Amino acid sequence: MKQVWFFLVTLLVFLLTVQPTHLQAQTGSEKNYVVKINPIELEGHWFLVSTNLHPWKSPKKTNIRFDFSVNGDSISETIALLKSGKPVQTRLQVKVKGSAFFSEKTVSGKRLSKRNWYVVAMDEHKRWMVIYVRGKFLRKDAIQVISRDAQIPEDAKVRIRKLFEENYFLKAKTEGMRISIQRP
Repeated sequence: MKQVWFFLVTLLVFLLTVQPTHLQAQTGSEKNYVVKINPIELEGHWFLVSTNLHPWKSPKKTNIRFDFSVNGDSISETIALLKSGKPVQTRLQVKVKGSAFFSEKTVSGKRLSKRNWYVVAMDEHKRWMVIYVRGKFLRKDAIQVISRDAQIPEDAKVRIRKLFEENYFLKAKTEGMRISIQRP
């Protein structure tokens, strides 16, 4: 009986330590796909072109725009949109740690929400980028495509589609996602 318990405990330890590493090597980690950018490259207006991030998929939310302002080490993000035709704005503080960005919403010094995100692709002219948003708890991982232009050019759409098809990490995260959500 001791041998059976020893075998089961050994098998459990093996599955808990070796198996996750093996799976991670197969599926990939966002760290292998992150594009290191200077935070100053975020500054300005960015329009949401496509996403599978749940809060932005509602048809009531249109004209979604992200405005980044960089002041030394401080980055602030303003999300502006129309919700049922009425303008709404949310201000967030963005912190940078290595290649990771953390958007935090605070009220009276208390953090209400925090989201980790990474830039995983950016065109050479810095006109569009693909962002991976890491899920937490019950939230799923998501992808956002944002552009400096409200209407993304057709050649950029083709490049992004190709990127999603060829990059295993992005392909797994963009299942069922349409590239061109143009909601005026």
